[in-house]
Amino acid sequence: MTKALFKKTVALTTPRTDRKENAKPIQKALGERIRKLRIDKALSQTALAELSGLSPSYIGEIERGEHDIGVSTLKAVARALDTEGSRLFEGIA
Repeated sequence: MTKALFKKTVALTTPRTDRKENAKPIQKALGERIRKLRIDKALSQTALAELSGLSPSYIGEIERGEHDIGVSTLKAVARALDTEGSRLFEGIA
């Protein structure tokens, strides 16, 4: 089994609770910031997902800090929240 395939297999078989417990502090803080901005805009996770082109479950995982998301995803979420990407990191980084 290749190293990349092993990593994917582990990621797919790791229970969700384990991923949540292992969330990095910056991922968790970023997720909390996104959740706060979403709620301030009176958007549901489904509405934010539609506006950003992401799935509702992925939005939930981001908000719980379960993913180290990329720049393009951050840009899509910021645009959907009608805010600057830098605002997502205020007080975090």
